[in-house]
Amino acid sequence: MNKKDQREDFKFLVNKFRDAHIACMGKLKDEQLNIVKYIEEKIKEGTEELDFALLLNEFVCSFKDAHSSINISGYSKRMIDLNLIWLDSGIYVLKSLGPVKQGDKLLSIGRMNNNELLEELWKIIPSENEYWIKSSIYLIKYEIYLRKLGLINKDEKVELELLRDGKKVSVEMKIYDIKRRNQYNVKNNFISYKIDKDKNIGILKLKKCIYNEEYKDTLKKFFYEVKENKLKSILLDLRDNTGGNSSVCDEFIRYIDIDAYNHYGINGYISEELKSVYPKYMDEENGFYIHKGKENIINEKVDKSLLFDGDVNVIINNRTFSSGMMFAVLLSDNNMAKVLGEPLGNKPSNYGDIITFKLPNSELEFSVSWKQFTRPKEESENEDTLVPDIQIYRTFDEIVNNNNKQLNRAIEYITERCE
Repeated sequence: MNKKDQREDFKFLVNKFRDAHIACMGKLKDEQLNIVKYIEEKIKEGTEELDFALLLNEFVCSFKDAHSSINISGYSKRMIDLNLIWLDSGIYVLKSLGPVKQGDKLLSIGRMNNNELLEELWKIIPSENEYWIKSSIYLIKYEIYLRKLGLINKDEKVELELLRDGKKVSVEMKIYDIKRRNQYNVKNNFISYKIDKDKNIGILKLKKCIYNEEYKDTLKKFFYEVKENKLKSILLDLRDNTGGNSSVCDEFIRYIDIDAYNHYGINGYISEELKSVYPKYMDEENGFYIHKGKENIINEKVDKSLLFDGDVNVIINNRTFSSGMMFAVLLSDNNMAKVLGEPLGNKPSNYGDIITFKLPNSELEFSVSWKQFTRPKEESENEDTLVPDIQIYRTFDEIVNNNNKQLNRAIEYITERCE
């Protein structure tokens, strides 16, 4: 790309965010204006294609909106063999590869400690809180992010300081070309459940918020068996649920013995950009409008024989996101459920519902949020996350051994509380 094309692409990106994003409503904030000036100066004489993509990403990240993003994954052609997970107790190596060993604790990368790393990751990962950034630590192995953070030394290697068996270990990892592997589609049920008669609890696992006949049928069967076995408690497992259709929330609540509940408020912004993608809004006037204010929803209950009036619980983690997040927040804000697990990776009041565009020259795709969702609990609107009533964190041991101790500890707590 020449400098003229880069300037044209950047202007296109800025204009679309300015004119379509709910946070702008036609006018950029000072923070974005400063970044625009900074990037315009950087690309004045043109820049490397990789650096240009990272500059565009930096502008997008300034909105602190995890739903608005730009797809720069195509630039990830090289990487280091480093699989990491960021737990409450620190950053750990998940798999032994080359000089790193499974269970090594990361102290620094490229001489950048974990606190410094977290601060820099805000600039390259679209996010609303630190929990989503931590859950995205796996991205750090790709060259595009390593270069942006200045973690590659002059020998084209990345230096790591690790804690292994109580001793500090220094290693170097070499960057290599990514070998593209064949992708296989693995069929995986998005919804399943278990009835534990001994512990008097029913556990419903929802991996994705898909609202279809399978979801509705499974939900009905679950609550039928809960009723048949006279169970006292249910646990909704929303860990790693990154969203989908929020209608799953209302369908679930129909089985809870509650007369009414407060729903999310929705602010929307009608723009020409929105109309170009969704013609159904063509008759609307441009500008800000309230799509739906917070309201008291009358619960359209199912057959009374299936209503559950017992102990409702939900377990979440930092990969609970979007509609998965809304599900947990709705239950919590309406005092319908006790929340267990780890803080959410999404801000409870957040941006969402995206419009997708493509840059004219580089053809990079990017998304822009045109709605803002406000949680039912008004006094908590500015909170960055939903902190569980009972915090239960995963350990490294259960991650590598896949033994689900976190879920077992949650069940133990529920069982003891309900005895």
